[in-house]
Amino acid sequence: ISSLAYITVGTGVGVGLVVNGKTVHGLLHPEAGHVSVPRYPNDTMDVSDLSMFDCQNWTEVEAVVASRALVRRAGLDTAAQLRNLSDDDPIWNVTAHYLAAMVANLVLVVSPQKIILSGGIMQRLSIFPKIRERLVTYLNGYIPTLDQDRVTSLVVTSRWGNNAGIIGALYLAQTALDDNKKEKIGQHNILTQFFFFNKKPDTTCTVFLFLAVGAFVFLRRSSSSSF
Repeated sequence: ISSLAYITVGTGVGVGLVVNGKTVHGLLHPEAGHVSVPRYPNDTMDVSDLSMFDCQNWTEVEAVVASRALVRRAGLDTAAQLRNLSDDDPIWNVTAHYLAAMVANLVLVVSPQKIILSGGIMQRLSIFPKIRERLVTYLNGYIPTLDQDRVTSLVVTSRWGNNAGIIGALYLAQTALDDNKKEKIGQHNILTQFFFFNKKPDTTCTVFLFLAVGAFVFLRRSSSSSF
């Protein structure tokens, strides 16, 4: 696999892209969580205060499926209460619609070989079949190779579960070391280099490592926020 899209859905909606084996970063990193998608039928919930943009008919994905939006839609007080909703609660049909519409845009624009969804909201695995079914329906046969069988292997959950963020951060740190090191460090990996000081840590690697540790602490503190 040389291309994929990674989508995290929790307190916000973030999208990372890999094309030809490299992460995409041009004018800015991808911000596909803020793209506009069609409104779910009869969904009139006001999310203007949750949107980043000042556009009258802009239905921003993050504004309608992030945890704050779901809490409001379900009439709850906190995001932690989302886990008490049943799998057949109508809120998940609404969520699946918006995510499927965003995924359809990614398929049409980026054509990734794999689309991975993770984050607190996506720990509710019952959403995945709903997204896959709607994705195929919305594309209406325009992508001939994407049928109900193929979509199962296209739209998947992360093998790392809610730890995908910290694993990714550590991988970036290791990659930064490999790309930026100015002297050989033998077989020592970045953690050995940093904690045991066998060699002076590369500045870029050190920054990534601190980010990774920070991400780990944050994820551990919020690990109880799976929905």
